[in-house]
Amino acid sequence: DTAFLANRTIETWSGLAEQDWFSLVTFIRPHPPLVAPSPYNLLIDPASIPLPRQAHSMDAFADSHPFYSACFSNRSSRGLYAGFDGDTRSISERHGAELRAVYLGLAAEVDHHLGRLIDWLKLNDRYDSTLIVLTADHGEMLGDHYLWGKLAPFEPALHIPLVIRDPSQPQMHGKQVSVFTESIDIAPTLMDWAEGEGVPAFNGYSLLPWVRGQRPTPWRTHVFAEAELGEPDVPSHYQRQTKLAAEQANFCVYRDERYKYVHFNGQIAPLLFDLQADPDEYRCLAGLPVHSDLKYRQMTRLINHRMSYAEHSLSKMKITPGGLFS
Repeated sequence: DTAFLANRTIETWSGLAEQDWFSLVTFIRPHPPLVAPSPYNLLIDPASIPLPRQAHSMDAFADSHPFYSACFSNRSSRGLYAGFDGDTRSISERHGAELRAVYLGLAAEVDHHLGRLIDWLKLNDRYDSTLIVLTADHGEMLGDHYLWGKLAPFEPALHIPLVIRDPSQPQMHGKQVSVFTESIDIAPTLMDWAEGEGVPAFNGYSLLPWVRGQRPTPWRTHVFAEAELGEPDVPSHYQRQTKLAAEQANFCVYRDERYKYVHFNGQIAPLLFDLQADPDEYRCLAGLPVHSDLKYRQMTRLINHRMSYAEHSLSKMKITPGGLFS
């Protein structure tokens, strides 16, 4: 499917002559089911793969929080690869390394076909007039904390790549910027680059100042994420374990430079991590009395964020005797 999508993209671009265009190329991989074509299925040696981050036993994790117990109580990863029964408890160290190797092979396959797209841009004199943005919608746990998939509040699932190449800013090509960005920044960035007008409902910010080597101030001091764990038809394993309705089966994450606070709906206990002292998120601080003030502060900041960035399509508008003010 990766080769197919790249081929169809090149065919489409080839028919656009000299007109301007915008292209959203969405590669499915790397993504379960973990199966890769040759040579990418054997490209990575499983023996060279670092072990997953697993500081505690699976049973210890399952007993520590309802989120973990729900993940481990059901066969919830049936789509991991063809024929898998979904029981992640049965995945041995060797088997896990093989799966991680195939995932990296799939990523290498995507890299190859991205190279084909870039080669086309160069061959057709479009490379130096095209803004290129490479990102993803989520990461993958790949066995860290014994979890597989994307529905987890941990860095492997939430920390995603972002590469932006603006042909008009060669001084920034190859440079790395370490600041908080979110997926909602992509649309304002594209709109800004195309010299379009802003949209009131946009909650994100243009990243073009960073792309130009500038340091906009103030800039965000935290990032926010949320995930749905329920299903509208057949209750998910999380719903069955927690007895929650679909609209309550969710969590949201408030993460600043040092701390990550995870709030679960439905009266489920939160999670709290000190990412400086515990970057692998092994030790939850939420249940410790000594950190009760910290937990309250992070929860308050999360609520403030949600209230500040609610739906704003009709915000800042007022009907006056002279007409609509906006």
